[in-house]
Amino acid sequence: MLSESTRCELEAKPKKKEEDPMKEMGKVLSKTSNRRSFLKNGTVAVGAATVGVSLLGKATPAFAREEDGDRAPITRGDIAILKFLQALEQVEAINSKNWHELIPMTPLTAGYVNTSRSFFKINNDKVYTHIRLNIFPDGGIARLRVYGEVLYEINLINPKEIDLVAMKHGGVCQSYSNAHYGHPKNLISPGTSKNMGDGWETARRLDRPPILKADEHNILQVPGNEWAIFKFGCVGKIDEIQIDTTHFKGNYPDSAKIEGGIISNEKIVWKTILPTSKLSAHTTHMFANGDLTSNGPFSHVRVTIMPDGGISRLRIYGKPVSNHLKY
Repeated sequence: MLSESTRCELEAKPKKKEEDPMKEMGKVLSKTSNRRSFLKNGTVAVGAATVGVSLLGKATPAFAREEDGDRAPITRGDIAILKFLQALEQVEAINSKNWHELIPMTPLTAGYVNTSRSFFKINNDKVYTHIRLNIFPDGGIARLRVYGEVLYEINLINPKEIDLVAMKHGGVCQSYSNAHYGHPKNLISPGTSKNMGDGWETARRLDRPPILKADEHNILQVPGNEWAIFKFGCVGKIDEIQIDTTHFKGNYPDSAKIEGGIISNEKIVWKTILPTSKLSAHTTHMFANGDLTSNGPFSHVRVTIMPDGGISRLRIYGKPVSNHLKY
């Protein structure tokens, strides 16, 4: 019996194409007399999708006549084949002749609850843009996850304001105190949160005093707090901060504080960016320069909520000043 296994390879730098897909397709077209034979031969031709896509965008007469002389209509099957040819062109564009093997051919286990997930540690610090998964000899895979850090290309000549902490810009949640209901990494996900589970929510602290008191700014005076630390994809100066408590109507934090830091002698020296500020339920809070006591440059931020609760999104807008974490 053949055993199921898998291999994962990544591409470092695509090479230039060595063959002209149009010339190859010309050879195919010269041998075809009707649409059916064209589609059949086209699927095995190198770069056949180049022609297939152009024909898909034209009217039916682009196809050759059937043997009986009548023009044949495009069927759903024909369109599916042409879409497949388009996918072939995309694969050909990658020109996958220079792939680095990260995981050798490795046996997998059956898709039962206790055996369905296989994890592989990669000892490699190179940067990749594509991944290729090969399965042997055949079979099915439910999900593929590739964990790592995003490297965002920064334009330091003409820097534009970005969300410095965003996951798509290389932001990473490095540590946190509590993630009982939702992980703080959700705060830097793209888009708005779908529900409370799509944000960061902590467990209710047990050290709350029996009688709650507030100061002159109506901020509760409680002993405990929860925190999360995020690393930027680049060093940047902060212009504006957004704390969103959307969906958290009865379990939002009473207040929040944000500190910024930068690596110095392998340690982070923290400085207050946003002093302790009152939060409200189901609200998008914006804090601009007038609310901030420092704008950096910073490579990390620490978000502290008092005493506990949930936040749906965190946005820290600013301009990059360096690609490196040491300014």
